[in-house]
Amino acid sequence: MLFNDLDKDDGTRFVVYISLFFATILFAFTVRLVFRVVISDRVFSRWEVISSILILYPITGIYFAASYRVLPESISGSKSSFDLIYFSFTTLSTTGYGDMSPSTVPARIISMIEGFVGGYVLIGVLIAGAFNLPEIIRHEDRDRQ
Repeated sequence: MLFNDLDKDDGTRFVVYISLFFATILFAFTVRLVFRVVISDRVFSRWEVISSILILYPITGIYFAASYRVLPESISGSKSSFDLIYFSFTTLSTTGYGDMSPSTVPARIISMIEGFVGGYVLIGVLIAGAFNLPEIIRHEDRDRQ
């Protein structure tokens, strides 16, 4: 399974840290692009709005799951990498079933950030796209004529 050999001291942990570093850069770049889309005056097509949401949400969930995996025993009740992905997406969607919880201070900080990102930023992008949808439809109708 993903990251099962992380506890070995054969350089695997270093590779994971480097990968997480580059994933952080990619994540920040993606978030920056989405914010530019949201705050710009340009009317974006439905496809641009939907695709940015469909790309950002899974990347965000997997990024935070990888962050939890790097921290040893960070989530109580998790036994596999799938459990961490499950925890990440339930936190990101602000559902929180209660079967797993962060057990270390760094994991609690990461989960608070993830809850903020899921609750305010990504949901904000969805709401902004929904309120912009009538303008998108009018703009697409004008382009067809």
